[in-house]
Amino acid sequence: MSGAFLIPLFLQSAIGVSAIITGFVILPATLLKALLNPLGSRFYKLFGGHKTSILGSSLLLLVVFHLFFFSVNTNLNLVAIFYMIQIIGIRLLLFPMLAFSLKGIGSGGVYSRFKYY
Repeated sequence: MSGAFLIPLFLQSAIGVSAIITGFVILPATLLKALLNPLGSRFYKLFGGHKTSILGSSLLLLVVFHLFFFSVNTNLNLVAIFYMIQIIGIRLLLFPMLAFSLKGIGSGGVYSRFKYY
């Protein structure tokens, strides 16, 4: 389960806020996700895949550890901040893993490796 499913479920079921408030809590992270797409690739080009993936994994580990301690009394601003940090971690982890997996394809494309008899 990802945070995109669990955070709204937690906000609406456990805390009991409406869908509109849940959307407002998730909105900053969604905008951040759109802004981080070009910046994440630049960060990958500057520092390489190893450092970028370690930073992304560390951010995700930090956020997931703190999500474990959320309760009904948790402030909505805190949920929004931790969700934004989670989005940053996912984006920093996504680019190196995607680049590493696409590097193995080569110049011939995917279908050039399969031979049909």
